[in-house]
Amino acid sequence: MDVAEARTTASPERIAELALHRSIEVRFSISRNPAVGDDVILSLIDDNSANVRISAADAAKHRGQLHELLSRSPFPEVRATLAGAASLPLATGLSHDLQLLLARDEAVEVRHTLARLTAYRDVFDLLLADGVPRVRGYCAHNPRISKKQMSTLVADGSWVVRACSLAGFQFPTDDQVIALAKDRSAQVRWAALMRFPKPHEVIDLLLHDSDEMNRNQAEAQAAGLSRAPASMGMSRTALEAAFADGFH
Repeated sequence: MDVAEARTTASPERIAELALHRSIEVRFSISRNPAVGDDVILSLIDDNSANVRISAADAAKHRGQLHELLSRSPFPEVRATLAGAASLPLATGLSHDLQLLLARDEAVEVRHTLARLTAYRDVFDLLLADGVPRVRGYCAHNPRISKKQMSTLVADGSWVVRACSLAGFQFPTDDQVIALAKDRSAQVRWAALMRFPKPHEVIDLLLHDSDEMNRNQAEAQAAGLSRAPASMGMSRTALEAAFADGFH
């Protein structure tokens, strides 16, 4: 009953009581209640449950007046959730100054969230040159990336970045995908095989791949057995191991 009440009550007194409830589920529900004020949201951002903190931060990211306070949170999941506000309209979204701050955040999950979403060129350039391959790789997911910038990722020295580049939207081009299907890394060639749609030449190339797993998957696709579910790109054990530290 407390959970249902937490989701709907508009009583400030009851909201304050339920925000201190011993049940994580109740506190989580309070964080999702649109009637909750800034003071309660800020208290929940320091909750001892990560799920409650993330939920409260998700609510707070739509409240521009709280952004600076969230950026100073000691919890990286809160700052990463705040980075998601970069996708919001400029009037309510994350300011340029805070995005520059988060682009230098010590937590990788904060920077790779921002890499996918920022609309500021200087912030994106910082992330494109990040020292962590996974952050550079997530730049490929940003729909604003240019062909020239994608070319940088496709030629990156880390196979993780080159594999991530294959998850881009407008880019990589067909020619770049074909080139990556010839990559020295079996994992990158697998990622090329898992890109849909892609030039049929990729399948033809990998039918003769030196890696057995790649050959088997290429044969399955050539035979029309693969229906390419969205998660297929992560089914290769080597890729899963490489991104186990936070590739979501």
